[in-house]
Amino acid sequence: MGLEGYVLYVSLTQSSANSHVADIRKRLESDAVARYFPDLAEPLIGKHNNQYGWRQDFLMTKGGWAIRPIGLDVAVRGFREGDLRPTLIVFDDIDDHSLSLSAVKSNLDIIARSIIPAGTQDTIHLVAQNLIAEHSAVNQIYTGKSDVLKGIIPSVYPAFENLVIETNIDEVTGKSSYEITAGTPTWPGMDMT
Repeated sequence: MGLEGYVLYVSLTQSSANSHVADIRKRLESDAVARYFPDLAEPLIGKHNNQYGWRQDFLMTKGGWAIRPIGLDVAVRGFREGDLRPTLIVFDDIDDHSLSLSAVKSNLDIIARSIIPAGTQDTIHLVAQNLIAEHSAVNQIYTGKSDVLKGIIPSVYPAFENLVIETNIDEVTGKSSYEITAGTPTWPGMDMT
């Protein structure tokens, strides 16, 4: 790898973003990463032998990769790490099916005015979540209903092929529920459970 990088991991809430970064930390500390990418598996150690950024809210690896979680529910500013601007911005779990249209618009505004400008023209943007609702932020980005990330060529990778979903209606309440009854996972390690 040999290159420095700075990742912003953006989620709907700071708590969710922190959780994702905690999962990344666990993976970085794994034996496999240590074996093949030792500089990613260790925290950066400062001049006075202190760990620099191996916390829930910020990771800084010995190899020069920084990862910062960002929640759309908190004030967002000051994303630089030294002179390094974000080289990768990951959007994951930025939607919730219960969000109102005005909340979705507000989140899209935060992304457009605060998050994306933190990068450069070479920053890579990755959206790592499902299209969960017609009015959701990610669906608006994907369909072009929003100008956020306009001009980016979107690619959608399905989690399942030949998916069959059964609709069940509770006779008492009238509420619908959905169950996946058949399909073939497209991602390694995923099964039908």
